[in-house]
Formats: sequence, structure tokens, C-alpha cells
Amino acid sequence: MVVAQSPSIAGHIVDSSGQPVPGVSITVMEATGGIARHGTSAGNGDYRFDALPDGTYRVDFEVAGFDLFRWNNLLVKGTATVNADATLSISAICECVSPPRPRLGERVGQVVDESGRPLPYARLEIVSPTSRGVARADGEGRFRVRVPIDGTWPLTASDSGFRPVRQDVSGTVAGPIMFTLSHAGVTNLPDSERFARGCRCPDDLFVHPGR
Repeated sequence: MVVAQSPSIAGHIVDSSGQPVPGVSITVMEATGGIARHGTSAGNGDYRFDALPDGTYRVDFEVAGFDLFRWNNLLVKGTATVNADATLSISAICECVSPPRPRLGERVGQVVDESGRPLPYARLEIVSPTSRGVARADGEGRFRVRVPIDGTWPLTASDSGFRPVRQDVSGTVAGPIMFTLSHAGVTNLPDSERFARGCRCPDDLFVHPGR
């Protein structure tokens, strides 16, 4: 254990072959929600967050081409530096299938905690009569989704340690879709989670960043 002047979380990020992964977006947030801190891994794969208040934290690691990885249950206390290394797995390549769909309208949305602060990388799931779409919000809890202009489909937001919320959404409404999730506790959370990135086809129900 390395002694620091203030509570810290630090680590080293590699791929499955052990090579450092630079440019990884890292998000540190207390397990109950609140202010998220953002950083980027250095050229050697190292990262560090200093001056953290005592508490239990989660850390997300996200970069294009790799599945999202999350550490849960990181206890930060006193002057210790908590080590949280990460090994990222390359995202699987998948084939795109285009089922027939009704007319769709695009809407934006965001997932926040009870204090109104973003929940980074919250899980979104929408179910149509012919398919199911799953995606992750971005580092600010934001997402974009295609929904029917004539009718509604159920859209559910969830996140580790938070209670899921469902809404029936339609493309006839122009306003943003807002989800507020309440904290459910961390007792049963695994220490680590890996979230497969999944398909990013041109006609996905979720509109992914960069497309």
C-alpha cells in the first residue's frame, strides 16, 4: 500500500495481452451517486485521482473498441491509495440484422440520481414488437434512442446499486426523456463488472456516439 497525502484511487490499465491502454476515459463516483470525476489514462496506461472524500466508490473504464469495465465497492479512507488496476477486453464483432420497424423518431435523454447528477454509463433497454435494444449511456448519463412515432415502446433505465425505472416512450413527444434512479444499496454488488459493448449497427434503436 502506498501512503499519500489524501485519499486516492490509482491504477494501471492493460488489454488482455498485457499491453498498456492509453486514452481510456475513467469515471470515479461515490457508490450512492453524486459528483463524478473524470480523467484519462496516460500513455503508459496509468491513472490517478487524488483528494477524494472518504467513502465507497465505483470506477468505470471506457474506450472505443473495448467493453466497458467497472470496479465496485472501493473503500477510500484516511490517507491510503486504493489500487484499482483494470484489464480491458476487446469488444466482440457481430453481424447486423435489420428487422422491419414502424416509423421512428429520435429522442434524447439522460439518467440521473436523486440529487439530479448524471449516472455515468447507466444501462438502457428498449423492447419493440420485433427486437430488443440494449445500450449504455455516456459518461454524463446521456443517450439517444429511436422510438415509434405512432405508439409507445417500454424503455427501462438501470444501474449497479440503483433501482430500475421504466417509461413508455413515443417519438411524437419532442422533449428529453429523463430517468431518476434511487440508490438501492451495494450489499449484493460484485466487486467488478464487464459490460459487453454489443452491436453498433446503422439502424440500431440506440444512436451511439460518433455516428
